[in-house]
This record gives sequence, structure tokens and C-alpha cells, in this order.
Amino acid sequence: MTEIDVKKDISGNLIVTFPYDRSLVAKVKTIEGYKWHPDKKHWSFPNVDGTLDRILKVFESERIHLDPTLQVNLPFLFGQVHKSVQTVKESLAEHLKRVRQLHQRDLQEGYGRVYMPYALERKYPNAGK
Repeated sequence: MTEIDVKKDISGNLIVTFPYDRSLVAKVKTIEGYKWHPDKKHWSFPNVDGTLDRILKVFESERIHLDPTLQVNLPFLFGQVHKSVQTVKESLAEHLKRVRQLHQRDLQEGYGRVYMPYALERKYPNAGK
């Protein structure tokens, strides 16, 4: 199975590299904003909302190496390098389930508030909830 490498360059664009394969080239060309760089032998995409998701979706049947800098907002994936889109969705759903359970438990134990300094707690009694 071919490995697709996805990372971010210094200008913030998404970079996709893989060994030449006609079917993979056809797949990458379905993603809006693609640009081929023959000197560097990689594809680049503007890093805008949804582009990374589209890249992962298009290559979901391939082995993907996702650079850790792109995983920074997905801490539950850190260290899990090769993921399909379905596996990512399942991991995210499980993570959100655990966070909701923890939040509910904290609320039941009376920890669902934040400290309000001075007279703010009296002035805005529901602000700390």
C-alpha cells in the first residue's frame, strides 16, 4: 500500500507527497486548489477550512502519514500516525463521549463553576456556571 505524506510548509500551505501513481494523481486533482510543484515533486494546497479533511477523505483507502504539526488541535490522535478518515471520526466520537461524561460528573460533584473575583459573583450570580 502506498503511503501518502501530508505536512505543512513554512508558508502554511498543506503539502502532499507520494510515489507516482496515475490513480493517486487523479485523486489529488479532485481536491480544489491543488498545485503541482515539479521541482520539489509535491502537491500543495492552501490551508483553508476543510482542505485537510478533503485530503484525508480522498486518500482514506491509502496509508496516510499526517505530520504532528497538523495534529496539534487533535490531541487524541497524537502519536497515532496512520489513520483513515473513518478511524479519525471514531476516535473523535469516543474522545467527545469521554469529555461529556467527565463534564457531567464534574457538574454532579459541584465542580462546574469558575471563580468570580470580588463582587462579580454577587452582581452576576450565573456567570461562573
